[in-house]
Amino acid sequence: MDKHFFTLPTLFILDLTSPGSPIEFLQNINFLVNLKSKTLVITSCSKVKNNQKTEETVPAEDLYTGRLFQKVRQYAELKGFDYMILSAKYGLIHPDEKISVYDNVLRSKKDVEKIKNQANTEFQKISNNYKTILVIAGKNYRLALADSWDERFVYLKTTGYACMQKMVSDAVKLIIASKL
Repeated sequence: MDKHFFTLPTLFILDLTSPGSPIEFLQNINFLVNLKSKTLVITSCSKVKNNQKTEETVPAEDLYTGRLFQKVRQYAELKGFDYMILSAKYGLIHPDEKISVYDNVLRSKKDVEKIKNQANTEFQKISNNYKTILVIAGKNYRLALADSWDERFVYLKTTGYACMQKMVSDAVKLIIASKL
């Protein structure tokens, strides 16, 4: 039985947990490619980070070097969408926000609780500017924003980060090809 820390509202979910047909997978990629409304993309931080001295601060977008983060950043930039990062230490942050290197990960309910208030408070400050909120992050990161979720939220429910990365990567390839 799947244990949840919070009850999430009913949302539109791009479900890749059942492999389904290649056509279903392509439909989900096409959703990402064709999304046009005023959209905010929210993604998680990455475990892999630039080797910076711990006392230095750098823009968050330059700190995270994980493959999923890089693909989501590329996707948001290609689509002209704003994006924010759910950091396991700092909560919901803007990509240009300067932060220090850290080694936190959201592994437990306790970890989620540490950033939940900050993440929801920050989200409420900007939420009215967007028609769609696309969350590309794992379950614990999504749970950090559970108190703010409404009908505008869409998230990718997949079998894991590799599947999420493949979907976003394929969408990026299609977007680039369409611009040629």
